[in-house]
Amino acid sequence: MTLSGIVRRLSRSPLLLFILGALCLGASEPLITLHLQTLREVQTDVLPRVARIPELEQRLAILKEQAELSELDALLRTGSQSENVRVFVLPTEPDLDRLLAAFNVLHADLVGRSLAGSLSEIQIGEATVVDDLRAQPVTLDLAVRGRGADIVFRWLRLAGFVTVGDALTKEEMHYLVRTAEEENPAGVVALEQFFATDLFAYAREPRPFQEQLKRSLVGPAFLRALQSTEETSLLRDARELFQSGLGDAFDRSRLWPMQFITVRDAELKPGKAEDWYTLNLTLQLYSRQPSAA
Repeated sequence: MTLSGIVRRLSRSPLLLFILGALCLGASEPLITLHLQTLREVQTDVLPRVARIPELEQRLAILKEQAELSELDALLRTGSQSENVRVFVLPTEPDLDRLLAAFNVLHADLVGRSLAGSLSEIQIGEATVVDDLRAQPVTLDLAVRGRGADIVFRWLRLAGFVTVGDALTKEEMHYLVRTAEEENPAGVVALEQFFATDLFAYAREPRPFQEQLKRSLVGPAFLRALQSTEETSLLRDARELFQSGLGDAFDRSRLWPMQFITVRDAELKPGKAEDWYTLNLTLQLYSRQPSAA
């Protein structure tokens, strides 16, 4: 039987036509279900992605601009900071006169506040090579009160730091960067500038640097993150130390930044009077080897 004959026979039998239609409808149900499922997936997955394309393009443009500004800012700042590191923080020859002057300034400030007594002669030992740097042992004894010892250790922890970023751990910096990116990706440039700020200048008067940063990053989450970091990091130590007479003395004498120092050994022995101690310190004073200049 030809196709035209089948069609003529079906047209004369409404019942057969109805049965055939029902069978076709039943056979097409899986296809309809699959089509509806595909539409739902497009609606819930693809369309939102398509809708985000303008947002992502805008974010890409912001990040490109941010990278260009970061490179420019780095070029403007790197010179003076690198010079400070070469001349003061890691010189090719240890500047022992500058070191002794810094200890004398610290000692005089503590004595003036009745937080320290006698300071022994400072002994300089033979240098050794540590991680391609020249390390020179420095030993001294200092009579101090408990508060005085705390100031000495805070001061030593900051020795060799040049920028705000130097006084932050990697975790603290990543926390601030992540929070800034979530609220305003373009503001990361201002945050990088804050990290590159001179630590001594920030510690002496932090408000201008804070306000400059807040003008670019004003979201509540970032402001909370900034306040928390400033109060729990070494930035707090820097502010407390250098907003005092000690900061005035270092400013007048131009003794900051200091050469990089680490504490190799420290012992605090009880003194003869209450709250007085003898602090025995062995430090490592670092400099570059001449070949690494």
